[in-house]
Amino acid sequence: MAGAPLTNLTSMHLSVYGNSGGTDARIFEISQGRMEVPFWEDTESYIANSPVFHVDKLNTPLMVAHGTEDGAVDYNQGVEYDKAARRAGKDFVLLVYNGENHGNRQKPNQPDYHRHIIQWFGHYLEGEPAEEWITDGLSYEEQQRSHSPLPTPHSLHHQSLRQSIKQVNVGFLNIPQPSNPRSRPRLHHHVLVRRVRARAVSQSRENKR
Repeated sequence: MAGAPLTNLTSMHLSVYGNSGGTDARIFEISQGRMEVPFWEDTESYIANSPVFHVDKLNTPLMVAHGTEDGAVDYNQGVEYDKAARRAGKDFVLLVYNGENHGNRQKPNQPDYHRHIIQWFGHYLEGEPAEEWITDGLSYEEQQRSHSPLPTPHSLHHQSLRQSIKQVNVGFLNIPQPSNPRSRPRLHHHVLVRRVRARAVSQSRENKR
C-alpha cells in the first residue's frame, strides 16, 4: 500500500508543485529529494530511485492511492506506474479519489479509503476472500454509470495485458481542470497514521472505563 508515491523522479522533476505554484525541481536538488543535481547530470541515480523503471521486479501485490488534484505529488505519478504495471502484468490496483489533494479532505472518502486498506490487507495478510474490486476492478462503462455529484473513488485492477483492454484508468479521461494552485488547501498528513493514532486513543479511553 502506498499513498501518492513518487514513481518517476525524472518526470516529477519537470512538474509543478501545485500547492505553492513553484517547481518540483527544487525539491530534488535542494530539499528532501537530496539528489543535488538535475536528472540530466545524474541520470543513473534518478533512474535507480524511480520505481517505474523497476516495475519488472515488483512481486508483492501493490495498491496505490492518489488524488486527481494532488498539489504535492502530481497525479500523473500514479498514472505512470499504473501504465507500467499494466504492461508488465503485475498484481496492482490504482485507487483514485477525484478532486482530492495530497490527502482525503472529503468526508465520504476518508472511511472509504480506510475500508479499502482493511480489505486489501485482510485478503493478502489474513487470507480473507478477495473483494470484487480487488479481483475484477472497474470497467470504464461502470465508472461512468457510478458518477455522482460527490467525488467518488474507484479502484482499478490490472492482472494481465489482456484485461487492460477492458479496464481503463478511473478519471483519466475526465480529469477536472486544475484549480488555482494558490487557492488549494495544504494537506500534508498521512490518513492511515492519523487514523491508527485515533483508534489507539479511543481504545485507551475504552480501557479506562
